[in-house]
Amino acid sequence: MPQNADRTKTRRQHDSLFAQHDPLRVRYARSELICQEGSYAAGMYVIESGLVSESMPPPISSDNKPYKILGPGELIGVEILLLGDSERHITSCRALVDTELSFVERSSFMSALEADAQLCRFVLGSVSAKSFALASSLCRSGSAPAERLCALLLELADAHGERSECGDTTLPHAITRNLLCALASLSSSQLKAAWDALPSLREKPECGGIAVSARELAGWQQARRPS
Repeated sequence: MPQNADRTKTRRQHDSLFAQHDPLRVRYARSELICQEGSYAAGMYVIESGLVSESMPPPISSDNKPYKILGPGELIGVEILLLGDSERHITSCRALVDTELSFVERSSFMSALEADAQLCRFVLGSVSAKSFALASSLCRSGSAPAERLCALLLELADAHGERSECGDTTLPHAITRNLLCALASLSSSQLKAAWDALPSLREKPECGGIAVSARELAGWQQARRPS
């Protein structure tokens, strides 16, 4: 299962980069708030294990619904990189499951960036990915419900899914139908209709996760693109 192995290798590389700068290891329990929009951004976190939901304030999100799920190797606190000495978090982050992070205080982190080219490249890549994720979320909002859900499931499967030998990908159990509604800005009835329209979606009672076929979803998506 090369997708899972590649993701593990990348996470280890990220962990190694942060470990060189004496991070503080912190843990947050499921549902615990990690940072609140408007609170002081004391430094940079990298997720070591677990899953985190990230929410944007109004007017981007009218009710602070999550727009992205963050996993191992992703950063929280990139606001400290903004020009103008930004001191406040722009987003809110909450642990979806028990989550472990490494934290580096802001002045130490900025010094590390100046001295460590690899860390600088990693942060640049992470910030770029976050920008593209937000753009993707905004683009999805104008699509039909089934197309919106399809794009979201493919994104989640690629970032956080575990691929089986038969080719299906199982999403983490924390990614529920209710969370999909929030991420895709769909009502429960819209989600049900979109779910029924897509191929090969099923819930796995034995592990609480959602199983998808990324290949069939990608084919469904491709068939609906203008020729």
